[in-house]
Amino acid sequence: MIRAKYDVEVKSFTSSQAAWEELERTAPDMLIVGGVMPELCGEDIVRRLMARNVSYPILVVSGYLSADDVLSWFPAAPNISFLQKPFDPGQLHAEIAKHFVTTGAF
Repeated sequence: MIRAKYDVEVKSFTSSQAAWEELERTAPDMLIVGGVMPELCGEDIVRRLMARNVSYPILVVSGYLSADDVLSWFPAAPNISFLQKPFDPGQLHAEIAKHFVTTGAF
């Protein structure tokens, strides 16, 4: 759905550890990460990225956490947002657009 709408490369991982290893090698244009995952949870990944001062957008999606939970990890970080599961495609696209509307990247 994202690939078709924005004509971008989308990488998905079945392991949060494998995703982290890719993030150590390459900075994405945007990261969409689950809030609760085996191995490294979304909070672990976000904390590691914030320690590196990444500026690319990070969208955390979760059916278990709330927006308050996620946004409390780094309340002043403008590049972190949250989307509650379940969500529809329109909600996902709107959240992605929030990060790129000023840059014109999409």
